[in-house]
Amino acid sequence: MNLALWLTCLLILLLVFYALKRDAGTRRRGDAEKGIFRHDGEIFFMRTAFRLRFPSLEGLGVGSSLEGLGVGSSLEGLGVGFASCLLPPVPLLGGVRGGFCLLPPASCLLPPAFCLLLLVSPATAIAGPVSQEQLVEIEQLWQNSTHALADVNCSTCHQQQESKALIFKPTHESCVSCHDVEVETFLLGKHGIRLNEKLSPLTPAMAKIPMKESALAKQMNCNTCHDVHAVDTVVAAVDSCLSCHNDSHSLNYKQSQHSKLFLAEGKLPRPSVESVTCATCHLPRQENDVKVFVNHNNTYNLLPRDRMVKEVCMNCHGMEYSFNSIFDDELVEANFDSSPQLHLETIELVRQLEKRRAKQNAQD
Repeated sequence: MNLALWLTCLLILLLVFYALKRDAGTRRRGDAEKGIFRHDGEIFFMRTAFRLRFPSLEGLGVGSSLEGLGVGSSLEGLGVGFASCLLPPVPLLGGVRGGFCLLPPASCLLPPAFCLLLLVSPATAIAGPVSQEQLVEIEQLWQNSTHALADVNCSTCHQQQESKALIFKPTHESCVSCHDVEVETFLLGKHGIRLNEKLSPLTPAMAKIPMKESALAKQMNCNTCHDVHAVDTVVAAVDSCLSCHNDSHSLNYKQSQHSKLFLAEGKLPRPSVESVTCATCHLPRQENDVKVFVNHNNTYNLLPRDRMVKEVCMNCHGMEYSFNSIFDDELVEANFDSSPQLHLETIELVRQLEKRRAKQNAQD
């Protein structure tokens, strides 16, 4: 092998290592044009073409890409044949710590030994295929999200905190670092209890109530209801529920008075306290000593029914109206599309008792 070729490869490695070390400890939001996402010294490359871009290299007097070294973006300047690359010709998402990750196109031009070195190097992590179109869409969703505003970038969720390994499909274990109460309550409800018991995730196929045929194979996790890149809780509040649930109560929501209130608000970043969604009743907002949070235990206030009255209904309605509604089976199935027709005898007995007490107090 040509000595000049190997010296060039060695120089590239040294430059990349220098660039990463120089940027260690920094935290920046993703840059879609460069395809680089940073977090605490970690760098993620998202490119379908073989292209390494390091802003720090500009300080060495070369361009923002390896083109500054006099070679092409696909290293054609090394003069190596097409058939010599051992890496698969597919778009890849790679994450790396203290090293670098290469994303080869179909025309990757590295020599076999160099490719093999990259494959076995502990500094290189390679994950499943992601198209360039998907990356652009994901980045656009993220740019307008609350995650972006909070400086929560790709590696916050896609990197294992201790080992720094790449997580291609994050689970609730990634979410818990920020949303601890939400994850804790999720794991206590029917949606998440199997995960809490170290079992396979719940799927709609396991449910005892009607579910949509198209959703039977879904696995219940945070990502099932939340688009984690857009962080659109409006979608999670209704549409995510109706993507699985096919029972009468769920399907009748859109004809209910509650739905009319929700639709009247128009498109908001999140449902307001004035709107009533599936989540308003089944995942109610609660408050602890630190913050207002959403209780993701979806079975918390289902039984006994009077818990729903106390936690949810009486935030808007009177006690008698709430109890008469929640125990009216037909009204529940119709998703409260009208006033209750049921009149609980218990409430009438309490009313009569109060009259007798008032009369007794007047006589005393």
